[in-house]
Amino acid sequence: MIIVFDLDDTLFCEYDYVKSGFVCVSKPLSAIVHKQPNIILNELLTILRHDGRGEIFNTYLTKHGIYSKKLVNRMVSEYRKHRPNICLTFDARATLEQLQSKQPLYLVTDGNKIVQENKIEALGLKPYFKRIFITHRFGLAASKPSLHCFEIIKRVEGVDWEKIIYIGDDPKKDFINLKKVGAKTIRLRVGRFKDITLDSKHEAQWEITRLSELSELLDILNE
Repeated sequence: MIIVFDLDDTLFCEYDYVKSGFVCVSKPLSAIVHKQPNIILNELLTILRHDGRGEIFNTYLTKHGIYSKKLVNRMVSEYRKHRPNICLTFDARATLEQLQSKQPLYLVTDGNKIVQENKIEALGLKPYFKRIFITHRFGLAASKPSLHCFEIIKRVEGVDWEKIIYIGDDPKKDFINLKKVGAKTIRLRVGRFKDITLDSKHEAQWEITRLSELSELLDILNE
């Protein structure tokens, strides 16, 4: 079996990355809004909890009467380029260490190339994986649910789709096309999508609530 992992909210808590980015952005903002960075951080996190992702920086700057596209772009740049203070979950590290000696491991992740590369470096992921795919390096059309990166894995390993197992957390995009071609899909029900349940064509074939449950499930699938 060829095991393929998602990254955000599968191997680490993606909220920690967001918070890390806000900490970085709060420092230069402090001189502009004349507030302590920790106060700015809490304000940004409050907007996140209330409004969700999207236009947090726009909302913050507008609220303080200092909105400009230039300043928004500066904040976005600071956020994307920062070196994140994040770590693998305990279960993720233990699972990767256990599996890497048994079969090839791959990583397929969507997102801004700089952002995802910084996460990968901060988490020290490269030794665990035979190859890491940041889908945006192949163009936006290669983002999940596209099978582009999975087709490369399939070709390199010389296996049928049935031999590929993908573990992810987002039912909106992670599983639908992989299921159509016969790959095996496992949903880790954690993070910001944990309370979302979609129709059967979007949901994975199997579901776990912790990565520590993965090894037992893989043993069953390998029988």
